[in-house]
Amino acid sequence: LQPELEAAAQNKALVEQLLEQQRAQGYWLLLPLLLLVACAGRRGWLFCLPLLFMLQPQPAQAMSFTDLWLRPDQQGLRLLQQNKPLLAVEHFSDPLWQGVALYRAGDYAGAARRFAEVNSASAHYNRGNALAMNGELEAAIDAWEQALELQPELEAAAQNKALVEQLLEQQRAQ
Repeated sequence: LQPELEAAAQNKALVEQLLEQQRAQGYWLLLPLLLLVACAGRRGWLFCLPLLFMLQPQPAQAMSFTDLWLRPDQQGLRLLQQNKPLLAVEHFSDPLWQGVALYRAGDYAGAARRFAEVNSASAHYNRGNALAMNGELEAAIDAWEQALELQPELEAAAQNKALVEQLLEQQRAQ
């Protein structure tokens, strides 16, 4: 029982010491009061007081060490290289790169939507690939046709289109 009483007495002494230190720090509260007193010497200062309450602090944003050295698209590319495509989508602002990341993540419908935002041969080609992987074969053929209209020498789109057309013919024959 004696050691327990000694431990309790030591804890009580530590708590009292901490409380005394906190009481000694109370002079910091005088700074805002001094500011108000300084403003009280001016005419019309009470009209400015509501403005202080209308000012809202800006929300805090967490930054990582890489934010200092790499742009968000560079961070997204690095995440793609590390095989973390879902995290990479959040860093990219370009819909083509977002589509690439979604495609690698296996979200083919989301990738097709992102690729559809851009009107270029490569975007239509990639949209066709995403649609084909999602099982929308006829929509994929349409996307590859659009890619070939913009860039007729795009052989990969022509090959994919021919391959999927053969697959559709075989399915219809069965």
